[in-house]
Amino acid sequence: MSFLKKTAGLVLLALLVQGIFCEAAAGFYPKKRRKAAFNQGQSDVQLGIGFPSLIKPETDTLQIFGAVERKIFPPIQARYEYGVTDNIGIGALMGVAFSTVTITDNTDPDNVNGFKYTYYIAGARFAWHQPVKVDKLDFYGVAFAGASFTSVAPFGPSNPLDPYKKTFAWSVHAGASYYFLGTFGAFLEVGYGVAIANGGLTLKF
Repeated sequence: MSFLKKTAGLVLLALLVQGIFCEAAAGFYPKKRRKAAFNQGQSDVQLGIGFPSLIKPETDTLQIFGAVERKIFPPIQARYEYGVTDNIGIGALMGVAFSTVTITDNTDPDNVNGFKYTYYIAGARFAWHQPVKVDKLDFYGVAFAGASFTSVAPFGPSNPLDPYKKTFAWSVHAGASYYFLGTFGAFLEVGYGVAIANGGLTLKF
């Protein structure tokens, strides 16, 4: 009886030692990386357009001069992002947007003046990527902070120059990229900032 107890004790001890050894050995070997749409060391290049644009001229003070018409063109953006980790990406954004304000004199319809605005947008982007089971799909949240430089060109016979302006620009969006051709795909974002929604093409390498 004592022999059986002794043998059982040795077997249990051997199993315990084996379990400890296997657990310790597993720590020396990296776990197999799950295939994902965003990974550490990855670079993303994106070209997109925003709609509707929230970068637009203030026209309330111009209404005393006549009927005001405002045309706003959506911002075009080029972005780059680098994967610092499997979840964190940092990068930069450069964009341009246009708008036109036309003022028609109420007393003289032939007296038409206005401004052509060009907005240059530049800044940094910080993104958090959430892995999902679909390896072609990348969900993320992103924040942008930078500056908008406004160049104004007046037109018309009696139009003073609207001054050059620089303002703070920011945005926060939640989005997703889908790589339907391996490293090439499309993205869509919804949020608030430079535009409500952004969409376009993306390439990773």
